[in-house]
Amino acid sequence: MVEETLGQQKLPADFTEAVIEEALSRGRQLLEEKRWIEAKVEFCKITATIGGHMEAQRGLALALDGQVNAMLDEGTEPLDEKRVQEALAALEEAYRLGARDRDTVWSLGGFYFSTHRFEEEARILEAYASETGEA
Repeated sequence: MVEETLGQQKLPADFTEAVIEEALSRGRQLLEEKRWIEAKVEFCKITATIGGHMEAQRGLALALDGQVNAMLDEGTEPLDEKRVQEALAALEEAYRLGARDRDTVWSLGGFYFSTHRFEEEARILEAYASETGEA
């Protein structure tokens, strides 16, 4: 779904670990700057090339989450249900791959809450609290 939107952008066939780290670094910087679409492009380059790359999947998920939240905050356009589902799927995949940081867990929990999936929300928040000692 995301790949179609981005025109099948991928890393070059001869990519190296340095190229991956550069794309991750650019993506992280763009997340900090809240440039969601550009961050999504950087992380998609990696996820489209390397399946199961947890950090890239996490970045992609947070970029999609940022887009959805920006749409909600602005209130200028109706909420795109396809984008919401895409963000939720990306967050679930990042969590499945091992992303257990605060941003990922709270974003996923927020989606579970807003979609009335309270048991799943409780499960991941309790696991997070147990692992980190945060409440």
